Amino acid sequence: MNRPTDPLVGQTLAGRFRVLELIDRGGMGKIFRAEQQPLGRIVALKTLDIVDNTGEFKQRFLLEAASCARLSHPNTVRVYDYGEAAGAYFLVMEFLTGRTLHQAIKEDAPLDPLRAIAIARQICGALEEAHKSGIVHRDLKPQNIFLTEHGEERDFVKVVDFGLAKEMSNDSEVSKAGNVLGSPMYMAPEQVEGKTIDARTDVYALGLILYTMLAGQTPYKRGDSLSIMMQQVHKEPLSFAELDPKLDIAKTLEQVVRTAINKDPNDRFASMRDLSQALKVAGAQVRGEFPPTPLEINNGRVRAPAGLEPTEEVSRSGRRIASEEDTSQHSLVRSMARPAAIGVVSLGAFGLLGVSLLAALSLVAAVVVFWPANPPAARPVAAVVVAATPASTPLPPPQAPAAPARVHLDSTPPGAEVMEDNVVIGHTPLDLDVTIGTPRTFALAAIGRTPKTVRLDGSAPAMVVDLPKIARIAPTAGAPTAPIATPPVSAPPVSTVPAAPPPAFEPKHVSDVKNPFH
Repeated sequence: MNRPTDPLVGQTLAGRFRVLELIDRGGMGKIFRAEQQPLGRIVALKTLDIVDNTGEFKQRFLLEAASCARLSHPNTVRVYDYGEAAGAYFLVMEFLTGRTLHQAIKEDAPLDPLRAIAIARQICGALEEAHKSGIVHRDLKPQNIFLTEHGEERDFVKVVDFGLAKEMSNDSEVSKAGNVLGSPMYMAPEQVEGKTIDARTDVYALGLILYTMLAGQTPYKRGDSLSIMMQQVHKEPLSFAELDPKLDIAKTLEQVVRTAINKDPNDRFASMRDLSQALKVAGAQVRGEFPPTPLEINNGRVRAPAGLEPTEEVSRSGRRIASEEDTSQHSLVRSMARPAAIGVVSLGAFGLLGVSLLAALSLVAAVVVFWPANPPAARPVAAVVVAATPASTPLPPPQAPAAPARVHLDSTPPGAEVMEDNVVIGHTPLDLDVTIGTPRTFALAAIGRTPKTVRLDGSAPAMVVDLPKIARIAPTAGAPTAPIATPPVSAPPVSTVPAAPPPAFEPKHVSDVKNPFH
């Protein structure tokens, strides 16, 4: 596959980073594979296409880049350097190979409980260090968890995309109430409501990730962003038994998940360290090393049974954490046939409100490059194909892939969130590559607008989608406005007349944010 070229390819930025190839590009940035000289180290180099006439962005960029560069946990993507060169701000990070947890869930889910625990505890270690440094991730999701191989470990975690990470100090305006950032499916209720966030916001997201790993599906039904966010605030996820009777999840492990995803931050684990400790106890019970008794949790703190007292391992490498689990059954199914790449994924539901300075602060994301890996020895399907092909029968010549067509997708109004396979890929206007004969389906959503789904087949060079306003119910004069209440799940509909759409969800003081890499 021929990668697109760019004028920066072949140049050397800051006198030491030779740009080798363009990996991915977005609306406001690009990601390159580069070589750090004279070390000869391959790195991921991200550039931000920002016009900064006031110098304010540069000051914030340097502050946020320095904050993220302080993170050194083995399960966090490393930031090597940052600066300004060739008229662009750039960020240099370690170059990773492997696949995202999102892909692993799609291919392997539901994950074995011990494997899910090992992955989650490594994430705890990375986030615990960030929280101690005064940084909250705010956009933790499977797409931002990268699985690599490290020695004998096949699920060595790297937490990437600290693009939404902001300092939690008192003078950090992006951490105060009124700023809504994140991805709807893993967004904590306090994020949806624009309230103050802290480390427990990441605990909630990790709890939902753990739920998804164990169940093989997300806790809430996929749909438009506003619907998902309302579920985050008002709806409790089903138990594993209710979701799928075939799931065999230990009660203690389910207790850990339920505590992490509690709607009230005060009823969650107080820290990633406490969540990791609870997972350690649950893992011991799953392996039969400890009686299956409920955890004692008081004010978010875990009282561990004798022999399972807290250790310092959560702040060290994830290698010891993973080695405690039975990794023999955790081999990854590798099915990548050619290199591909991804960069920053979604900023979340409120990224559709427009470009702002905060969006430009999307700093740290690892370049995730999928290189073909040695497949497992046993690949039954491939074996059948080889056996069924007579030696004397020549294989047909490979057919040239169809050339993709560039389609310009826009909306009225512009700035709508564009999702494919329930993953936000950008905001309108957006240029998309569509292979003729292989249509792609996209969902468009904007706050206060009726979402729509479009199907692009490449036959037309452009499409504009009209997103009409959602009808609002005018309150009766003089009558108090009652809060929206979630009806009981068991209550049947009392009328066959279609109900009027609910008022548009409009949280107060929402920041004007857009993902700079889409």
